[in-house]
Amino acid sequence: MNDTTDPAPQAPASKGLSPRLQSSALWAEIIGALAIVISLIFVGIQIRSNTQAIRGASAYEINRWYAQINVDASQDGNHALLVRKLHDPTNRVEDFSEEERARADLYILGIVQAQWAQFSLYREGSLAREDWEVHGKWAAEFRDLPLVKRYYDNLIAANQHAPDFIAELDRLEAQIDAEGRRLTDYAPVGTAEEADTGGEE
Repeated sequence: MNDTTDPAPQAPASKGLSPRLQSSALWAEIIGALAIVISLIFVGIQIRSNTQAIRGASAYEINRWYAQINVDASQDGNHALLVRKLHDPTNRVEDFSEEERARADLYILGIVQAQWAQFSLYREGSLAREDWEVHGKWAAEFRDLPLVKRYYDNLIAANQHAPDFIAELDRLEAQIDAEGRRLTDYAPVGTAEEADTGGEE
C-alpha cells in the first residue's frame, strides 16, 4: 500500500542580502565607527581645553592673591617691616618681640594655609605642575625661616599636619639644594638699623 501522506511543508530558503545591500551595511558600520572616534576626539579636546582653562584660572587667582598680600603690606609700614624681618633668614626667634611674634604667627598661619590650598589644587589636577613648583619651592624655603620652622615644629608635634604636604616640601627642598640656588639668596632684606629707623635712609 502506497503511503499517500503529503510530506511536511518545507520552509522557504532564506535569501541573503544582495551584494549591494551588504556593501551599504558595511559602509554604514564604517561611518558609524568613524563618527564615534571623531566624537571621542572632540570630547578629549574639550576636556583638555577645560582643564587648561581651570589651571590657568587657578594660577591667576594664586598670583592675584599674593599680589594683594604684597600691596596690602605696602600700605602699612609696621607690617611691611615685620614681613621683611620675618623673611630675613639671619634673624632668630629671639630677635622678635612678643608682639611681633604674635602678629607673625597669624601671618604665617595665613600663608601656610594658602600654600596647602595650592598643593591641594595641584594634587587634584587643577593647578599645573610647573605653576605649583614655582610656589612650592617658595613654600619650602619659607618653611626654613626661624619663626616658620617653629610653627611647623609645633604643628607636627601636635599631629595637626598633612604628611603628604610635608613630604612634598621635603622633595622640593632637596631639589632646591641640588640646584644650588635659593630664592632667599636674592630676596631684599633689611638690616637692624633700618628697622630701628623705620626704613628711612
